[in-house]
Amino acid sequence: MVPFYQENFSDSDKYEYNNIIFKFRIMNATSEISLKKGLRKKRQDHFPRLKITFDGILLEHNVTAEKILKHWHCRDNEALPSNVASRLQSNMSKLKSNDSIDVYLPVNGSVLPFLLIPFPEAGYIGIYGNTAI
Repeated sequence: MVPFYQENFSDSDKYEYNNIIFKFRIMNATSEISLKKGLRKKRQDHFPRLKITFDGILLEHNVTAEKILKHWHCRDNEALPSNVASRLQSNMSKLKSNDSIDVYLPVNGSVLPFLLIPFPEAGYIGIYGNTAI
C-alpha cells in the first residue's frame, strides 16, 4: 500500500519549472476515491435537495433544505404549501419524460432557482437548489 503522504520523493515525483521544484504527494487509489467522495458530499450539502411525491408530499430532504422547509412550515411526509405545489404542478406539465426544468420557488420573501427532475420509475421528483443557502 502506498502511503497517503510520502516524505521521500523519487525523481519521478519531482517536477522542476523556472528553478522551482514541485514535489507531489502520492495517494493510493482507495484514498483518492474516499477523498473525492468526501469532497463531493461536502460540496453537495451546501445546496438544498428535496424529494417529493408526484402529489406534492415531501419524502425527504438534506440538512440545507431545512431552512427552506422552516419557511414553508413543512416537514417530511407532509404536503408542500399550496403556493409551492401550484408552481411545481404548472412546471411539471412542461416536462417531457426524463427531462429537467428550471423552476423558481418562493423562499423567505424572495424567489430562488431550483432544478426539477422527475424520476417516474422511482416514484418521486427531485428538487435541487442552484443557490447555496
